Amino acid sequence: MPKQNQRNLSGKVAIKRTRKIDRISSLPDSLLCHILSFLPTIEAKATGILSRRWRHLWKEVPVLYFEDEPFYRLEFSDDEVEEGFVDFVDNVVAQHKVPHVEKFKLECSVCGEDTLTRWISSAVGPHLKELDLCLCIYRDDYPETCDLPQSVFTCASLESLALKYRIYLDSLPDVCLPSLKNLELDTIYVNPEKVLSGCPVLENLKLILEAFPLGRGINYPAIHMPHSLKRLTFADKSPEDSLKLLEIDTPSLEYLDIKLWGHYLNVLFSHFTNMVKAQLDIYPQDKHLCWIPELLKALRSTERLVLKLDTTKGGYFRSEEHSEPSSWTPPAHDPICVTSNLLILGFSGYRDSADEHAFIAYILQKGLVLALMKVLINGELRPKKTYTIRKKLSTLPRGSKTVDLIIK
Repeated sequence: MPKQNQRNLSGKVAIKRTRKIDRISSLPDSLLCHILSFLPTIEAKATGILSRRWRHLWKEVPVLYFEDEPFYRLEFSDDEVEEGFVDFVDNVVAQHKVPHVEKFKLECSVCGEDTLTRWISSAVGPHLKELDLCLCIYRDDYPETCDLPQSVFTCASLESLALKYRIYLDSLPDVCLPSLKNLELDTIYVNPEKVLSGCPVLENLKLILEAFPLGRGINYPAIHMPHSLKRLTFADKSPEDSLKLLEIDTPSLEYLDIKLWGHYLNVLFSHFTNMVKAQLDIYPQDKHLCWIPELLKALRSTERLVLKLDTTKGGYFRSEEHSEPSSWTPPAHDPICVTSNLLILGFSGYRDSADEHAFIAYILQKGLVLALMKVLINGELRPKKTYTIRKKLSTLPRGSKTVDLIIK
């Protein structure tokens, strides 16, 4: 056989041999367990059929992630779904070799409170860093609340905690979470002040207050956001009177996202000198007039500020006896954030009211370093009106020679 053909043949053999190499299985157990930790436990356990090497590997993964959704079948009753899910979780917990898990996630709506409490209690320990619970108990097609073990709120190693849906947090024990940096509370019955007071190093907070059903509201006078916060998402979906005091004394805050529907009598905040992005969606109430302008002043150093339509109305909102809002007037002194810092401005839902036109004209003229202004016209307006708006805005004088005005 010619040498050239021999070389080609040997090359093909080498390629075939290379394809047979299982590079995944050649990785160390620690790295394989890390990969499996990103999968729900039911999928991580299924890898045990791959080979003898993988048969028990899932038992070493320091993460447990259970969800009951894969157990739902059209032909199964609720009792059969619950039985299958409980058997699976109990079997995993019994075989798991890691004495203390580092991350425990549970999404469930089929099990009883005693069962859920037993699983959560088994996960809480000196090595637990992340706990993510989304729970709801249905009895006679109506959701009930679920209490949590007290050990959840005294876990010294916990760094991240997420409590969502029908979790009952009214009668809490004393909270002591000295290592907690990330917290998400999105539940029906919660007194957030009781939780936040026990989180001295909290950096990231997502707090969602739902409207209380069946008149079962929880009365609490105030919420004091932890001084250590760097990121805050806060939404109050209750349309009624909410808090007497909301204090956001967080000088290190970098990201702020607020959505308020209710009445807030008193809001206190620091000057946010480190703010990177802030988004405000505040329903206009005459009770808000005293603090919304002050909040905007506190955000004057923000790199990116997003104001939803309701928030902009708060600037000229008046009580019901006034039939017309006052016209927008420019400030007595042009703020530095507009003249020297403002680079990009987006305005959506533009209808060409006198206030809107005056505001756009002011920003275009005073924004000396403005690079981009994007105005989105309200989609309900007729084409003729839209054409008129385009023509009017395009002729406005501009303080920046390089500004790009986009009107859609």
